[in-house]
Amino acid sequence: MSQEFENQIRESVLNDKIIFFWKKYRLLILIIGILIVAAFFAYFSYEVFDKKKNSKELYEYSIAIEKLNKQNVEESKKIFKKLIHSNNNNLVLLSLNQLLMASIHSKNEMIEYINIVLAKKNLKYENIELIKIKKAIVIFDIANEKEIKELLDIKNKDSLFAKIHQSLLNDFINKKNKIKTEEIKNKFNEK
Repeated sequence: MSQEFENQIRESVLNDKIIFFWKKYRLLILIIGILIVAAFFAYFSYEVFDKKKNSKELYEYSIAIEKLNKQNVEESKKIFKKLIHSNNNNLVLLSLNQLLMASIHSKNEMIEYINIVLAKKNLKYENIELIKIKKAIVIFDIANEKEIKELLDIKNKDSLFAKIHQSLLNDFINKKNKIKTEEIKNKFNEK
């Protein structure tokens, strides 16, 4: 019988502690509960908003591709220019590639688009390196050695693209040497 009595006392003490704790900290408990519910609501609202935005941008991308296929190059370029400012990195890269293909005859436009995308801070390192390689290829004929070396990270031997960087730099130097050799031959032949 004393065991039952002790159990009842323990339950009563525990209930009293819970009631005391609730009375003392109920405002804090309610605020924390509300903040947790609000955080969940905000997170899921953001996710829904982000998905809607991404789906809208993907729809715009498909419209631009369709216009490009129908030879409406200028209209599709306008859409692609808008999409390279997106927060969706995959869409930015796809749009940049389409812009580069549509602007194949204008190196200045291509360089402008590449610079816009390179200015974005949220791209992955590998994507930045690939874009720099594209820029190096675009400016290959008009650049000097310093510009090419700035674009191509030849000091980083652990880079995934180290061989490509070295190969492009070697091709650039060989091309410049051939041009200099031709200039010297032309000057020598003139005299």
